[in-house]
Amino acid sequence: MISCTLLRRITSKRCLSTVAIDRLGLGGSKWRSSQHPLLVQTALQQGLSCIEAGTEEGDAALAQILEKEMPRKIQCLVRVGYRQVAAAETGTEEIHGAFFPGDVVVETNRVLHNIGPNYLDYALTQSPLMKLAEQYPDHLELVVLLHNPEVQKNHNLQDQKDETLAHQLSESFKELQKFVRESPLHSYGIVSNGFSLPATHPLHLSWQHHVAPALQQETPDFRVVQFPFNLLESSDFLNSKKDAPAHIQYYAMRPLSCYPDRGTSTSHPFVLRDYPLPATMNKNDPLQWTHQMTGLPEAYQVALKAAMAHFDAEEILELKSQGIELDTDQRETLDGCKLMQSLLHDVDAGLDQVRSFAAHEEFLLQQVIPLIHDTFESYDEDTAKVLEAFFGAFNLAVKYSIAKNVRHLLIHGENSGGDSPKYPVPEDMRLQEFALRHVWKEKRIDKIIVGASDPNQIVDFVNIGKQLEAEGSSLYE
Repeated sequence: MISCTLLRRITSKRCLSTVAIDRLGLGGSKWRSSQHPLLVQTALQQGLSCIEAGTEEGDAALAQILEKEMPRKIQCLVRVGYRQVAAAETGTEEIHGAFFPGDVVVETNRVLHNIGPNYLDYALTQSPLMKLAEQYPDHLELVVLLHNPEVQKNHNLQDQKDETLAHQLSESFKELQKFVRESPLHSYGIVSNGFSLPATHPLHLSWQHHVAPALQQETPDFRVVQFPFNLLESSDFLNSKKDAPAHIQYYAMRPLSCYPDRGTSTSHPFVLRDYPLPATMNKNDPLQWTHQMTGLPEAYQVALKAAMAHFDAEEILELKSQGIELDTDQRETLDGCKLMQSLLHDVDAGLDQVRSFAAHEEFLLQQVIPLIHDTFESYDEDTAKVLEAFFGAFNLAVKYSIAKNVRHLLIHGENSGGDSPKYPVPEDMRLQEFALRHVWKEKRIDKIIVGASDPNQIVDFVNIGKQLEAEGSSLYE
């Protein structure tokens, strides 16, 4: 829990940086984390002036933080489109909640998508950030972004079958323009994964066919387009936006988070980042970045060896070798130990392939933990300590392996071939610096929205940004 004293100290106007990193913004994906208040306050203290609210109740969480002490000037990005609804009785496909024309069910009957005028009116009227902007119109620049509007064109709309996506966007823009005239809303735009998908993908969002036809003279405050841009999800979007109004700004999101197969895969994303880890078990030794380490953390190797030894069932095997018949408990323990050793071997071997924390967590939750629970009805204190030590050290090994495997992917491409892009990542450069450098060099990008799960990462991103800013024109040579 973060103390109020710490928050007040971090948000003090005396601590706010006088030099803002204008090209960096904080993403809102971690708003449910207990760290979120500290992430926002650290971003403000470091001089970032663009903060993205999380989806669902993320705008309420951000408003609660900002109203404690409003910074001198900040731009808030608010995504509108998705909302979660309550399920009815278990076993039914019904859902409860308020409904609006244009609602589309997109996920197991619990998530709806809508960009229609009726829903926009409801969402913005209820938004805590909108209400906060009324109190601080000179401090809070509120930008509403239609979130993944391409979802609408990929579904059979109940009452809008004859409407094209361009027409839907036109109606949405008119409604948002009305809010600009009549409320504290500063401007609006689109945030979409579809801009970076190939034209053949069903969720591709086209500037030429979908967005440009919806822009009219009476919608001059369409000002922001946000889209994925990273080392492995390149797109032709920046080249395709011909004749776009000059005042539109282009924001890159997910510079460090990539989906496989150039963004078209539905599998788990992976992160372009090196991590500071304890390479040795000597507490006096400094942490090492994963790109500087020559092998798995020592703590993991020791924990793996101890766990394999703990489950070797040596005493039971000795009895069996002497011809002594084992009782039921001994047989079950022996089978359990064999299974645990096989499991430990498999998770260790899997380190050579792991590239995603999300996939790693899914593997633990859906396979490893259930298998342990099914194998042992209960286990003694020594076994509990061994497992706790192993999985604690295993987490370090996963971080090291992910960084190593992703670096290999960048250098050699997917499966060491194909049309996957390849990059000459310097051995002495961290992945996050290389990835941010790639995006920074694209002059047509106005802001880079970076997600963070730890305040130290924000400080690191800002320092990288300052370094790139200091390099100036030499960066583009």
